[in-house]
Amino acid sequence: MTKQWIGVELDGTLAEVDKLSGDHIGEALPRMVSLVKDWLDAGKPVKILTTRNVTGSSLLRIKSWLSDNGLGGLDVVALDADMGTLWSARAVRVEHNTGKPCRACADAPVQRHSTHVMGGGFLAPRLGYTDQRFHLTDC
Repeated sequence: MTKQWIGVELDGTLAEVDKLSGDHIGEALPRMVSLVKDWLDAGKPVKILTTRNVTGSSLLRIKSWLSDNGLGGLDVVALDADMGTLWSARAVRVEHNTGKPCRACADAPVQRHSTHVMGGGFLAPRLGYTDQRFHLTDC
């Protein structure tokens, strides 16, 4: 059985995204770096998610940045750069460039969906939700 792991996005969650582009990785966001270190100290497996190229010199640059910030040895996993939204029962939204978990979504208007979502069955029970309310927001 595979041990479940925690995924942390590199850009905007673990590292600040600034106006520089290309291969530059921004400054570490201390709040999230600390949280990742706490998870590692507790023996929880963590992987870094990124839309960057995870081969060759790009991967070496990411691994070097992680090592420089006390997170050496973590796996780096590619995300599809075209992904606009992640649907997951396990996602925790993080405020961009802060490393802080988002609390604003709790204040967002609640949307109720019909019982005909996803092929005639209600979406929430299929995903393990106990409630018919979903927070749909772009906070």
